[in-house]
Amino acid sequence: MSIRKFNLARGGQVTKCPQCGNDITFIAHSEQVAEDSCDIWIECECGYDPTYGKCGHRVEDVWGGLDLATISLALQVWSEEIVA
Repeated sequence: MSIRKFNLARGGQVTKCPQCGNDITFIAHSEQVAEDSCDIWIECECGYDPTYGKCGHRVEDVWGGLDLATISLALQVWSEEIVA
């Protein structure tokens, strides 16, 4: 598993964490789940993960890199899962 802690600029770029209200500091995770597939998801610094236990609700990537593009996609999923 790979992790990358990051901060967003203030200004409502993502939906706030429903557990603690954070919208700045997050941790991106990447975990290999099959021979050629990794799940990528965002977790709040408080530990809240809106995709936990939801099959198919995380970003899938062959390489599992935590670059700007995959983190941006995972942040979109974060906001979608909280609003849903």
